Amino acid sequence: MRSKRIAVIGAGIAGLSAAYELKKLGFDVVVFEKNTHPGGRMSTRTTSGLPFDLGADFMIDGWYSLLQSYAEELGVEWVLSEQGSKPRVIRGGVPYYIDILGPKEVLSFKLLSFRARVSFLIFLARVKFFSGKLDFFDLTKNPESLEEVSAGEYIRTKVHKEVYDYIGDPFVSIMQFHRADEISSSALFSFIQAMMDVSRKFRVSYTPGGMGMIPRALAEKVGVRYGIDIISVAPKDGRVEVVHGRGADIFDAVIVATTGNATQKLLKLQSPSLQKMLAELKYASTMTVGFMIPADLFPDNAHLNYVPFVENQVVSGYDNTVRKSKAAVKEGRSVMTVYLHEEAAKKYWNTPNTELFEIVKEELLKVCPDAQTRAREVEAFDVERWSHAMPKFTGAYSKTVRAFLKDGQGDNNIFLVGDYLNSPWTEGAARLGKRTALKIGELFS
Repeated sequence: MRSKRIAVIGAGIAGLSAAYELKKLGFDVVVFEKNTHPGGRMSTRTTSGLPFDLGADFMIDGWYSLLQSYAEELGVEWVLSEQGSKPRVIRGGVPYYIDILGPKEVLSFKLLSFRARVSFLIFLARVKFFSGKLDFFDLTKNPESLEEVSAGEYIRTKVHKEVYDYIGDPFVSIMQFHRADEISSSALFSFIQAMMDVSRKFRVSYTPGGMGMIPRALAEKVGVRYGIDIISVAPKDGRVEVVHGRGADIFDAVIVATTGNATQKLLKLQSPSLQKMLAELKYASTMTVGFMIPADLFPDNAHLNYVPFVENQVVSGYDNTVRKSKAAVKEGRSVMTVYLHEEAAKKYWNTPNTELFEIVKEELLKVCPDAQTRAREVEAFDVERWSHAMPKFTGAYSKTVRAFLKDGQGDNNIFLVGDYLNSPWTEGAARLGKRTALKIGELFS
């Protein structure tokens, strides 16, 4: 395999995972990245000595098995969130702590009316029925019947509108940045099922120093050519030509690990299944807005805070990063990361940062009771805009991905990887990168 040259275009987590696995198989791998750093949407920027995660914000112990194994192999420290960290949902300005792992906890969940609690418990029992049949990190494996209706419509019509307003929609809004009507029941069911699987000891985890630690360690292992713009990827004489700003190179196979919109521009030859998939692909946009806060702002150990759209149309949630690890604190200060609903992100996209901080802070104070009495200590810190933050996994789109992976993946030795291929979040993208590397290994064995 050492005689086979493979190009990986994009040093996000999917591309780095693929390159790392190909290297272990013995291939000659070249990784191209247009930016000056690796990670893509799994990146960290350090400002004033504090890490600020620009996109992906956390991992989950045990459930993120591949990324956790990479951390162990590469010597990257993997830590559990600070003991006692609590997620909350804000309703009427009041925080309600989330603990819904069992029937007793669900029936005593005062965020919801009693009738809504009962409906929610029945819904969770239905989700549990699919045990072993759902995979959040590879939605292609899930029953196609769950792609017939959106998560939003299902919860509103078959569960309870309160459950939609204060559970389903807020989760999707903070994790995917869009509303629950734009994600399939398949995706939401599979995540909820994972949360209910107590055997996984579902607990948020981090790498001290930020989410960019694992991508940086992978990049050091595989070597990355930074600052190179790729112009096109196309078959040529039985191999694949990559044209870039510094010339052109020929490879035996190419993995395109960019966002779907960038992939569409790069590929000069597209199969019908690929054309259909890319034409239907839509992304949610958002902004990650950071505020510097006193490390003791949340005395109750509040961690991730969900803000339903019915409560606030700007802020979808905020994260108290002091709960990540002690590395998130410096001189008594830490960072609160605020996420915006997609509608708000689009509305304020071109707003200057100074004005944006003022707008977001005003809305934040309406839904963060802890900050209301200490508003002067909440200061502007950093901001990142993401035009292509998360793919929208509608049922119809997920079906087109299935068709492409079956009929178009690997055509002319060109492979695609990324979360938009029914592989949500960083773990899903990394797993697809590894699967694709192994498939190429089989192809050339």
